[in-house]
Amino acid sequence: MMNQDTPAINIRSKDLAQNALALRELLGNINPTEVNRVCDIRYGLGGWAQVVMSRFPNARMIGYEQDQQTADMSWKSGRVDLRVERWKPNGKKPPDLLLADFNTVTVLKRELCDEAAQVGARYFVFTDVACSYLHLNWQAYNLSSPDLDEYWSKFRVSGYQLVAFSKKHHSASTALYLRNEIPRR
Repeated sequence: MMNQDTPAINIRSKDLAQNALALRELLGNINPTEVNRVCDIRYGLGGWAQVVMSRFPNARMIGYEQDQQTADMSWKSGRVDLRVERWKPNGKKPPDLLLADFNTVTVLKRELCDEAAQVGARYFVFTDVACSYLHLNWQAYNLSSPDLDEYWSKFRVSGYQLVAFSKKHHSASTALYLRNEIPRR
């Protein structure tokens, strides 16, 4: 069983590829000029970083990866400041885009998600692992059926509105949220 501390090198490459594909689709909802500062609070092997740096050519990223072996094997770029440490909110100016692939978040287990949302990024992307078992657990989430649309419509993030989510739930589903007080350009 994976948890927040599971190194990305222990995650199946098929799952990493699906996560990157989901992110690529979601970022299509954001104008490339809107994102200059990015924070990836669980950098892993840098799959999401590659997608983000491609989509937002003027962006710079701070990435956090707490596993040294994973950091050593990860994708690097001159536009990415990769730090080998656990992410903690720092109270500084919020990024335009906050990436959070926790491996543990669900509607019912969302402490990490809520902590990350308090950073106040313009856009917030995170992965929810419950979606792969929604067909078994939909009643625990007070859904009328195992429906991904209904699931995400009920996943409220304080201060944010849901923009889009990936429907390719392989091992998880990824969602993009926009901070409420920020008008879309």
